[in-house]
Amino acid sequence: MDSAFVGSQAKAIWMNGVHAPTSVKPSAKTLMGSALEYSIDPLGDQSFYYSAMRSTVTISQGGQPTERVVGVSPGKARVWTGRPKDWTAFIGELEALIDHAAGLHAGRNLYGALARTVTDFTTVGAPFSVVVLPPELLSEDDVSTSLREIAVAWAYGAKLDITGGTATTITVEVSLQGLNLGKLSINITPQIDRHLIEGAWTDIYVDPDPLIATKQRDARAVGLEHLIDRDWISIHYDSGHTLTQGQLFLPKFRDAPFDWGKSLDLRGYDVNVEKPEHDKAHPLINCIAANDRNGNKDTSLFAYVVEQMFKDASGNRYGWLASDDGSMEFADFVHIDPVAEVVTLVHVKAANSDVVSREISVSAYEIVIGQAIKNLRHLDHHHLADALHKGQHKKIARAVWHNGIRQTNRKGIIQAARALRPDYTRQLLVLQPQLTDAEHKACCDGTATPGRIERLKLLSTLLNGARANANNVGAKFSCPRCV
Repeated sequence: MDSAFVGSQAKAIWMNGVHAPTSVKPSAKTLMGSALEYSIDPLGDQSFYYSAMRSTVTISQGGQPTERVVGVSPGKARVWTGRPKDWTAFIGELEALIDHAAGLHAGRNLYGALARTVTDFTTVGAPFSVVVLPPELLSEDDVSTSLREIAVAWAYGAKLDITGGTATTITVEVSLQGLNLGKLSINITPQIDRHLIEGAWTDIYVDPDPLIATKQRDARAVGLEHLIDRDWISIHYDSGHTLTQGQLFLPKFRDAPFDWGKSLDLRGYDVNVEKPEHDKAHPLINCIAANDRNGNKDTSLFAYVVEQMFKDASGNRYGWLASDDGSMEFADFVHIDPVAEVVTLVHVKAANSDVVSREISVSAYEIVIGQAIKNLRHLDHHHLADALHKGQHKKIARAVWHNGIRQTNRKGIIQAARALRPDYTRQLLVLQPQLTDAEHKACCDGTATPGRIERLKLLSTLLNGARANANNVGAKFSCPRCV
């Protein structure tokens, strides 16, 4: 149906998204025009597939080839044209459509920038990443506090390591916020519409400490519910396929390299630790860039932001820096340089591993990029000042520094935000040190495996999309590699 009834000069395209639901990108959209194949954005629209289309197709009727505007919805096995004038005309058009469908058609491939649905799993390669993308995390709708906390915990605190499997049977070793839970078997049964995802714990870890064992049991119960939820997980395969929202897609990625800029030297800091260990007796605000709950010096990525990220040529820290870490955060950190008139939102996500030879991972970036794009509006100094003011009574509001010196509240940074001129510079920075210079070089010079090279293309597409979103609000976007 696709090759027979999708032609040129498209008049209407109905598209659905295969990306994670987010407030900054529509889940579906409709285009209207005269030749929409030239209107598709090869970067912004590649996470959409067309569910229906009206385009111009040459169909032979009565031996005479004529151009007809034909509508087609392959997923619903439906074709439509204009209303025939009478029964005889209806029979003639129906015969012409059936004959046309039965013929051989090469297909025009005018819409290759769009993702396309795939129903056959036989061409799908090995799974390399299972990603938790809860829609509740990125939604602006009313979501219960408990559900949002669960979403945050699994999106940021879960590690899902694939230990084996095929396209439809995957074994994943699961841990949540340091708790080893066991191995989860995920089984996918192909269906006509959304594919069925089922799961079961095949090997569980039970800690000898009864309290920890209880936490493990509770986490497994929650995990079994959400790790097979078609709206929560996406599975990436080394063949380029993606299973998301219960459907299998093969995106047509545009191989546009991402400009990574200058790499960061994170020696002395733990690239796989986002924030210092803390508890009620040792709250996070007291542990950042200080000592964690165990009395050890904080060497997390949070400490790197505070101690190293905003320094002048003499090595002195400058400007206002505040953390907004939490489930409803607008950024992990915001920095305001009142002299140069620059606002920077910093979003932090730890690498999956601290080994030097760690491989590229798209899943390590997806949630943090989604959060960063969702909160772009806070680069507006009015929104930023209001958000800082609204959260000034939260515990994290005391995590503020001015020229490297700890402050007791947000009053100074709020005043700095409100005093900015309208033409100040906006910057969005994502600190995710998963990709190293060595891995990037291996992928670029062809010495890496095909699967790793494909992941770099996928990651570049993700980051180029984020840059385009940032550019739309006049902001610079950066996501540096790690040396």
